[in-house]
Amino acid sequence: MKALTWERLTNITKTVKPYRGTTNRYPVADRRHNHKDFIVEERNGEQVYVVRYGFSWKEHQHTKEEYLKNQGSIHERNIDGQTTYVSYTRIPAELGIVRSDNTFEFTSKYYGQGDNQIMSSWSRGFFCRSSRHGGMVYNSGGDNLFHPIFKGMRLNCDTMLPHESSQYQVVGKRVSRIHAKEFLARYADFYKVNEVMLKATDYKTYMDTVMEILAENSINTENWSLTIEERNKLANYAESILNDAPLDAGIAFALAFEVSDMYKRARAKNGQGYSYYDREVELETVFANLKRKLNKELYKRNPSVMKLTNYVPNEPYPPSEWGIDIYVNGKEVEQL
Repeated sequence: MKALTWERLTNITKTVKPYRGTTNRYPVADRRHNHKDFIVEERNGEQVYVVRYGFSWKEHQHTKEEYLKNQGSIHERNIDGQTTYVSYTRIPAELGIVRSDNTFEFTSKYYGQGDNQIMSSWSRGFFCRSSRHGGMVYNSGGDNLFHPIFKGMRLNCDTMLPHESSQYQVVGKRVSRIHAKEFLARYADFYKVNEVMLKATDYKTYMDTVMEILAENSINTENWSLTIEERNKLANYAESILNDAPLDAGIAFALAFEVSDMYKRARAKNGQGYSYYDREVELETVFANLKRKLNKELYKRNPSVMKLTNYVPNEPYPPSEWGIDIYVNGKEVEQL
């Protein structure tokens, strides 16, 4: 990430004026692109550069009195019979922080296509999302350097090698040829068809189908979360229509395993719960998360059909139809 090295950003703070009205906000490159900036900040007693791109929304809580005085900007919200009053302000979206040891730490919970594109433009190589590699990855594009990206990961901005705190192990799942070939082939076809269908589906249509599937299974959105019985019901329903209606099956699985907060999104669509979940999410991301969650369930229920393979860190690993697990210091971390 040559554009984000500690040396380069430090030089900007010494040679470029901060944005008007601030003392610590600077452009990453072209000053006119003021949605691509960084701020000088202290975190845990250490000076860091916080790199930002685009915007997100921050929620604020208010009293009923404040709501009555400002109903244009403060909204009433009812969750499970409890009324709260909230407003939202637009704030810059944080991509990560650059430390004095010249590492970039990924601090966001999610990186969309635009985020990956801008970080690629600042780097040697590129960032992208690959469901068959477990989620977000970095590819150097030439010298055989390849990483899965997880929250909290730190990469050296010059070499793109992981910091000592981010040394990871990649474990892939492969089909054991000895066991249950037909069982696994059933899910392999489901994944392929589901991925193709999602590419031809828009978010509104997807969420409309979510609501239809909940109704078909006599599940309403009044409760804050699904019960264990409702989750099992949806999972069994998905299994029953796996071949006949793969898109619906994928949605039922997403609800059953709370993929991409799908039930919360259904509640928001019905005017319940947090309006934050009423925002669109990329269906490619939903598919990657579904695959990850469902693979774990399949492995838990049928461990004999999978064979685990350890791959060499920092090097490209083959795509897996059955999921990738990432471990740091023996603990599993979630790939972004």
